[in-house]
This record gives sequence, C-alpha cells and structure tokens, in this order.
Amino acid sequence: FSPIDRYNDNHTQETYEDREWENVYRSTHGVNCTGSCSWKDGIVTWEGQELNYPTTGPDMPDFEPRGASYSWYLYSANRGVLWSMWQEELQNNESPLDAWKSSWQEVNELIAASNVYTVKTYGPDRVAGFSPIPAMSMVSYASGARTPDAHFFTEVRVVSVSPDFAESTKLCDLWLAPKQGTDAAMALAMGHVMLREFHLDNPSDYFLNYCRQYTDFPFLVTLSKQKGDQFVADRAADLVDALGQENNPEWKPVLWNENTNDFATPHGTMGSRGKWNLEQRLEDEETGEKLSVLGIEDEIGTVRLQLADGSTALVTTVYDLTMANYGLERGLGGQEPKDFNDDVPFTPAWQEKITGVPRELIIQIAREFADNADKTHGRAVLNLVLLVGAQGVNGGGWAHYVGQEKLRPAEGWQTIAMAKHMNSTSYFYNHSSQWRYETVTAQELLSPMADKYQHHGDYNVLAARMGWLPSAPQLGTNPLRQAGMSPVDYTVKFAAEQPENGKNHPRNLFVWRSNLLGSSGKGHEYMLKYLLGTENGIQGKQGGVKPEEVEWKLSSTCLYSDIVLPTATWYEKDDMNTSDMHPFIHPLSAAVDPAWESKSDWDIFTSLSKKFSEVCVGHLGKETDVVTLPIQHDSAAELAQPLDVKDWKGECEPIPGKTMPQIHVVERDYPATYERFTSIGPLMEKGIAWNTQSEMDLLRAWAALSEFTGRDHTHLALNKEDEKFRDIQAQPRTVITSPAFTGSEKQSFYLDHDMMKDFGESLLVYRPPIDTRKSRPEVEGKEITLNYLTPHNKGGPIVWISETDARDLGIEDNDWIEVFNSNGALTARVPAGMTMMYHAQERGGIHNSVTRPTHMIGGYAQLAYGFNYYGTVGSNRDEFVVVRNINWLDGEGNDQVQESVK
Repeated sequence: FSPIDRYNDNHTQETYEDREWENVYRSTHGVNCTGSCSWKDGIVTWEGQELNYPTTGPDMPDFEPRGASYSWYLYSANRGVLWSMWQEELQNNESPLDAWKSSWQEVNELIAASNVYTVKTYGPDRVAGFSPIPAMSMVSYASGARTPDAHFFTEVRVVSVSPDFAESTKLCDLWLAPKQGTDAAMALAMGHVMLREFHLDNPSDYFLNYCRQYTDFPFLVTLSKQKGDQFVADRAADLVDALGQENNPEWKPVLWNENTNDFATPHGTMGSRGKWNLEQRLEDEETGEKLSVLGIEDEIGTVRLQLADGSTALVTTVYDLTMANYGLERGLGGQEPKDFNDDVPFTPAWQEKITGVPRELIIQIAREFADNADKTHGRAVLNLVLLVGAQGVNGGGWAHYVGQEKLRPAEGWQTIAMAKHMNSTSYFYNHSSQWRYETVTAQELLSPMADKYQHHGDYNVLAARMGWLPSAPQLGTNPLRQAGMSPVDYTVKFAAEQPENGKNHPRNLFVWRSNLLGSSGKGHEYMLKYLLGTENGIQGKQGGVKPEEVEWKLSSTCLYSDIVLPTATWYEKDDMNTSDMHPFIHPLSAAVDPAWESKSDWDIFTSLSKKFSEVCVGHLGKETDVVTLPIQHDSAAELAQPLDVKDWKGECEPIPGKTMPQIHVVERDYPATYERFTSIGPLMEKGIAWNTQSEMDLLRAWAALSEFTGRDHTHLALNKEDEKFRDIQAQPRTVITSPAFTGSEKQSFYLDHDMMKDFGESLLVYRPPIDTRKSRPEVEGKEITLNYLTPHNKGGPIVWISETDARDLGIEDNDWIEVFNSNGALTARVPAGMTMMYHAQERGGIHNSVTRPTHMIGGYAQLAYGFNYYGTVGSNRDEFVVVRNINWLDGEGNDQVQESVK
C-alpha cells in the first residue's frame, strides 16, 4: 500500500512506493534527530520522523519537520572494503596473518599486552582515550545531522550574520556582512542602542525587573584608584563581619536594599549554597535590589562603603559599570557620546568603521529585537538577550549548535561511567607541540595593567599545578614505582612542566568514533610530526631548527592506526543520547545485528578487559596509584580560591584541594579489571545524603533537597522511578532540570577573577583581530594581509579572495595560486568541470588555537572544571598568509603532478 507520512503542522506527503515491514524500531541518527527505522529480513528499509515527542509548550513547534537518513552508513561499501582487501590479499598468502588481518582474539591480546607494558613501565596515565563528544551515546561511552529548519524560517524574522553569502543567508530576511573577526563590535553597538533606548530613555519595566532578578547587575563592586584619577573595577564587594555573616563571607557579594536603605546580601549566592537563588529575599524579608547608585552616590557614580578593617572604599553596581563600559551618556561628564553618530567606542558609528556594516542597520535591528522582546516578554548574542530579558524564556534565548551533546543524567551515570578526565584541547596542544610554533604571545593578549606569563603553555602548566584543569599524563614519575612514598614527595613535578621529556608523552591512544587526524583534531600536521612521529607538512621553524619539508599528505586516523576495530553503528546497538539544547532523553535501538565482524562498543571493551586481566598476571597485581583531581565544579572545592591567584611555587603553601589539585591514593587490582568492569561496585551505596537500595529513596532525596532549599521539588521525581529503557523507546522522556550555580547565583555581566582582569575581560570588550604580521615570511613584491574564513559554509581547497586583492597581485579567476605560512602550504584553483560540495571537508594544518587562557580558570564558583561542562576550547582565530601566483604550473601536465618544494 502507499501510506501517507505526516509531519509538523499536519503537513503530509504520500509516498510513491509500496511499503512493507516486519518491525519498527525507534532510534536516532547519532545526535538529536530521533526517528524510527523499519527492517525486513534483517535489513533497514527506510527511515521516518517520529512525531510523539512530549510537548515543549502550546506555542512552540513540537518536533522537527523532517528526519535525516542514516541507514546508508550501515550498508556503505566502506564497512566492507577492508574485508574485500583481505580476501584479495589472502589469494596470494597461505596464512591469514600474512594478509594483514587479525582475529578478535589476537588483537585483544596485542592491545592488552601493550597496555600492561605501558602501565608497568610509564604509569597508568600514559594510556588515554579520545572521543570528540564522549557522552554522545552513554552506554558506549561508559564502556569506552541536524534536520533542516527551513520550515520554521517562515514563522520568524531571521537575520544572518556572515562575512560571505553563506548557504543559510539566502533564507534570511536581512544579511549583515561584518569583516571577518569583527562581529563582537557589531554586537556591542547593538547593546549600546538597547541600553540607550530601552533602559535609559524609555525604560522597559520588564527589562529592568528581569535584570534585577536574574542577573548580577545589582551587586556592588569596589573601585581601585590607578594612574592618576582613573578608577578600575577591582572585585565584588564581599560581606564584612559587621553585616553578621560567618559562613563563607568571602563568597557573599553585597547589594543595596532599597527597602532598608542599607547594604545587604540576598539568598542563594555561592556562600549560602542551597538557598533558592531566584527569590529576591534576605533571611526573613524581601529585598529591593537597586540597579544603580545614581541618586544616592557620595561621589560621581559611586557610594563610599566602610570595610571591616575600618578603611573605606568607593563602590558602584555592575549595572553602572556596564553602562559606563558601553559608553552611555548619563549626565556624568567625560567623553560620552551625544548620539549614535558619535565615533566613540561601542556606538553604531564606531562599529561601522570596524565592521563595514552601516550604522542604520545596527540601529534598526537592535530596536526591532528589543521592541519584540518588550512586547512578548523575551521571545526574541548573549549580552543582548540578557538586556532584554530573553534568556530562560520559552522561544527566546541564546542557542548554539556546536558540541551540544551533554550527559544530562550525570548523577546516576557517574557510578559506572566516569574515569579521570583530561580536557582534550590542552592535551593535544601540549603533546603535539603546537606551543613551539606560537607567533602570538600571552603578553599581546594581556591588559597593559597585568604582568603574568608570556606563553599560552605557561597558563596550561599553571592551571594544572593549581588544580584548575586536569593534566594527562599527570606526573613526571610513575606512581606505581613509588610505593611507600608520600604522594606529596613526588607530585611536586607535573608532567606538563616537562613536555619534551620522553617519559611524559602518551603511549597508547584509543580513538573512539572519531576521525581525530582528519577532522576532529586541531593541528593535523603537528599531530603527525610530534604525536605520531610520521611524515608531515610543517613548513615553519621551531627552536632554531628547520624541520624536514616533505610532500603534503592528506590522511584519516585509521590509516595511521596500528589496529582498527570495527564497531556497531547507531542502528545496531541499544544506547541513549541527551544534549544541553534539548529536554529529552533519546533512545538508540538495535534494529539489526552488527554487520560484518563489527561489535558494539560495550562488547569490544568487555573482551579487552577480560584479556587484559589474563595478560597482566605476573606483571601487575594490586598496585598503589596516585590520581590528581582538579577542583571540581558543583562541589565544595569550587570555593577553594576566592580572593586572588597564588601559585604554591613561591607564593603560598601547596594544600591539596585548596591551592593545588586534590591528591587521591587509589588501589588498582589489575587482575580483577574484567570482574570490576562487568559489575556495579560499592559507589551505588554512597549517595550524597541517602542510600540508593530502593527506588523510594529517590523521593526521599528530593524531599531532603526541598527542606534544604525551602521549595518543594518532589514533583520532579514523581513517577520517574518506574521509567525504563523500553519507555523511552516508545516515547522520549524529558530530563529533570536543575539550576546552574554561579558566584552571584545569577547570570553574570561582571567576572572579578584575577585572570579575567589581567586579560581585560571582566566586562565585555571588543578585541580586534590579532596582528601577527611582525612574524610573517619575508617575500618580494606586494603583500596583502588576508583574513581567512572558517570552514563552515565556505570553500575547501579553493581559495577565494576579493577582486581588488587579486588585481593587485596579478591573479585572475581560475589561476593556480600558492598560499603559505609557518603552519603549511597549499596550492589551489577551480578547474573547469569541477563540482564542489562544502561542509566537513578533510583538512590539514591548523585553523584553531588555544588563545583563551581565561578558559583555564578554576576553583572559582562556576569557573571550575567539570567533565562535559567547562574547560579549554579550541578558539577560532585569524591567520596571516602569503598568496602568490604560480602560472608556471599551468604548463601541460604540470597540474597533474604533486611537487614538494624546499
């Protein structure tokens, strides 16, 4: 028969082929596109979008309009190509081993032996595993395509912000094309317009009330006098003893209570953790949280506050600081703009010179965005949505779609799934020696008032030493060889401090569901040279020694792996998926058995653990290991460093969990690895404040939390104890939401950590693209600095430059050109007959770098490391390259030859 497929808003489509099936299985395409797939005789026949999601609200679309296809992965020729190659090679060899194919038993033994040797010789932390999004599928992780939104574009006003005409731009109402790397200036100018017109000239009650209740705007900040009459924001005004606070007073910021005309601290700040943070209350009374000190000031824009030591300090609110930072004229004097046409930082006229976007468009869009939010109460770049009360409002807010998979049910999952984790950005930055090639020093990013480290790598070392970030390998010494010694005796030297020491390199690397060298990794050629020690295309100099220049080689991770283990796809295993962008728990269901010789991830690591337990006998027994644990988010330790940054190497004492990582002595029973891997251990008995023997204890736990916070939370867990995996296969279930904690327990405009101040980022600022031209290669002829675009929606091996730059360089359309800098080189042109497909090209070289040391901060309220939560990221940054014409390559046959030029 010919069924009718029904989609969102009763849109239907009649299929053109008769369909038959034996069973329907609910699964997902690996990310958030949940659908069902049907199969007959063990073969997936087609996929369709499921429609029975729980509702997200009466005025919101309930599901995505169409599903994406994944089943072709199951039957792709790629999965059988190695098998075919082995069969062909077997024709010429009697032994299957000579045909370079092993059995599961052989590779398990080989991997186990390698791990035993590495653990015994170098230490357990020299064995590592990598996955770009670890918790993408929870069961697989524990062992070891976005659907089109064009349908929804008809219901909203969409503005595209893109330096070039991207694929998404053609569907939008307006297109803003700022110069590359300058979009922050455009967003700041929009904020200037919103604050001027909707906070000062015609205040919106909704905006002001939202900012008062849900942001840190009312909190007071002390000002320090520096450089003559100039004041700089120092740190949030901590409660002093005179205000009667005894428990964690350094974590209780102050505000002005309009009801009592006195200083006060509200419920729910980090120092009173557990008090409900969204209520504007003191212990027994409502607070009137004053946004601005204007009208009660002792000096211009400030109030004088007496401190515990008897001295006084000038204070103002974060709201007043933000107004000053945006350059708003409030009758206080100074070089403040009179209107939007004044060329003063953060005005629309100022941004026009930087971005090239007309000021009229900035003013128009800012007004429309804010006016819509005022009328709809938030249905409207992060600061902008906070200024107009759009964050946390259904249909409003800030959404992103990069790295969005998160382990939502972490509380229950961590009892069986968690290892000691390393943030992968710092890991590969360090071990692929990318720090050798930095042309931008930390000093160039620091505020002129700061005097800290000169190199990004120094901040990685500082973060590891102070317990801000994990570090792997951890120590410069194998803990298993130090039995009987005090951990402090050999933890004073971290491996990150000696990156060139051969003993501190990773030895065994498991890469799970990732093309690390082809697409997931940042710094392809550096990984080839320093992590793997193989052929590479690095062009630049490091340490005064010129690396060997070799031919360019594009690669994928499997080509460089010693062993490739075939694993099951999403439709061949049972699993679960969640994200921080969706409220659902998605199921992955095994519709068919794993094809060829593939196994599920769980089965693969189970067999590995069994063989490891056998091979290690006589080499590893019950061993004493030392594990360093960074100061963890959402724990008492995140209050460890409230006042300033002190390095225990010369500035303070090394105190585990306070000024350095926590140090844990762990007993490893290596022969029992398989037994432990396939069992649920004693951690299930150790809840936060209760026992988990019975599902009813779950309700008692929520009752205890209700007593602690003063609000009823038990309804969140009602009927949840009976939900099983089969239930989410029938229909995805919503997760239990929980609040996020910050220092002020509100959304923060101001961050007073020392490192934020050192880098000039306590408040929002505009950072122009970094100028690295001082380190550019020396060439003859005309030079033009080009800002590269990131790969999203852009070309791959084709280079686009403006007509003006091309004319100056003597380049015409379809010419061969050469593009190079210290990271590598490429040649490119668009030949006749070429068909291009953008998106997710294999790429080499480096296009992202660790340029944000502020992401390494730890031990400071919400700025504390947490797995799948917070840590260093690879930040997009501009690169400067040399472009030159190479018409000599157009000779007959030359364009078919790959050439290596020294």
